[in-house]
Amino acid sequence: MNDLKENESEFENIVKEIELGIKDHRKYKKVEIESLNNLIDRGKQILKSYKLDIRELPKTKQKPFQDKLNKYEEHIKTLENSLNWVDNKNLTTTTNEYQKMMVESKEIQQKDLKTVGKLLNKINEINNIGSPVLNEMAKQEEQMKRIDSNMEKVDNNLKMGNKYLNAIERR
Repeated sequence: MNDLKENESEFENIVKEIELGIKDHRKYKKVEIESLNNLIDRGKQILKSYKLDIRELPKTKQKPFQDKLNKYEEHIKTLENSLNWVDNKNLTTTTNEYQKMMVESKEIQQKDLKTVGKLLNKINEINNIGSPVLNEMAKQEEQMKRIDSNMEKVDNNLKMGNKYLNAIERR
């Protein structure tokens, strides 16, 4: 039980140190970030020991410590992600450079919005042209159906006429 308390205390001290380091990330150089990564690794080792110590407890007493362990593991993962973000961030970027990048990105967005607007106008223009064409095609389809129907009637009439002519010739 004392081992668990010691591990908790040591882990919480390491977490505080890491959190301070992450908050003051602008002051840190690559070397300091590496030492924070080492602290995170040490925190993970402490959690492994903590996990082993929990297993030695009777099953009835493990639950609260297991809950703490889960919370600690989640916290160390969050700290690790935060430190990775700080490490990957370009620490030399100044506020002016950041503002320039933001202005440039907004200009690109404005160009994109203009392009999208032009595309929408073209689409509307195509729709305006396409609708009357579609209506005209529907009318022509009806005409073609009527012509086809009339052709069938003429064909049937010709067949009937041939039958009558053949019948008259036989007489």
